[in-house]
Amino acid sequence: MGFRFFKRIRLATGITMNLSKSGASVSFGPRGAKFTLGRRGARGTIGLPGTGMHYTTTSSWAHKGKKASSPHAPTPPAFGSHPGPTVPVSADARASETSDSKTQSQRSGATLLWVLGIIVVILVWHGLAGRHNQDTSMVRFLDAPYVGKDKESLQAMISARYVKDNAAENQLIAENRIFTVAADTKVRIIEIQNDKYVHLRIVSGPHAGEDGWVSRSWVKYEPTT
Repeated sequence: MGFRFFKRIRLATGITMNLSKSGASVSFGPRGAKFTLGRRGARGTIGLPGTGMHYTTTSSWAHKGKKASSPHAPTPPAFGSHPGPTVPVSADARASETSDSKTQSQRSGATLLWVLGIIVVILVWHGLAGRHNQDTSMVRFLDAPYVGKDKESLQAMISARYVKDNAAENQLIAENRIFTVAADTKVRIIEIQNDKYVHLRIVSGPHAGEDGWVSRSWVKYEPTT
């Protein structure tokens, strides 16, 4: 039994990198609609998840040019002349016709593949945009009482709390660089930076309508109570 290797790495929603002995490839699309680019070419697959039914089309990066028509093909008779005996079609002519038909089929398959690829990319983009819009529009809750007026003030408060410097914490509040909110205050996310800091807008309590910065670990999906 030969050695096999395959590993799929998720890069983002709807985007994966596939590693195998034959090389690396990248796949785009949700479940049931995949468009894959690899060193040999492109492959598109569309199907109904859970049914086992799917359709796959492939296209190689190397395209063969159309062969010239065979010199042995019969010449049609001139107008008004009597047709001579029928000349049988040579093997070269049949091969040329087969090659032309195969080339046309390859072109049709490649066109279908790229159309499918565009559709998959659009689906992935809509999925990412939809997820972002959902994250920024849904109400979240704060698990800490402090909100920074700007990111620098928030970082100063985090440092002061880390070393338990109460004097520095009180000074930041006195300078109005930090304001306090009640537990489970409702907020909406405006921006997430470096997966660490959250720029948000307060939507409940006395600070409703104000923008601020908090640590991402302070933002919850559900209230405590």
